[in-house]
Amino acid sequence: MSARIAWDFDLLRDHARAVVRIGGDVEEAASAVRSLSLSGGAFGMLCSFLVPPAAAITQVAARMIDGSEALMQRTGTQLRGLAGDAEAFEQDVVDAVKILDGELG
Repeated sequence: MSARIAWDFDLLRDHARAVVRIGGDVEEAASAVRSLSLSGGAFGMLCSFLVPPAAAITQVAARMIDGSEALMQRTGTQLRGLAGDAEAFEQDVVDAVKILDGELG
């Protein structure tokens, strides 16, 4: 007995939308990180030496978050493409089986 394999294309498209939505949330986080501005006065005289390393870390974090946002957007696009391609292939198979069924009677 074989297991039935079935794709739910609408569910896959819903998932793609969710991934893109999460990508938007990641973009919002990146925007928040980019809006940070550190100055020596924020830390006072004793801790002003922390500003350069903190600024460098903030820039690296923003680039990493931007990369994550781009990855989420691409993943959503690819999931939608997968759903469309798989659905089209399934329809081609159904059409071919109907033609074959008609020819065999």
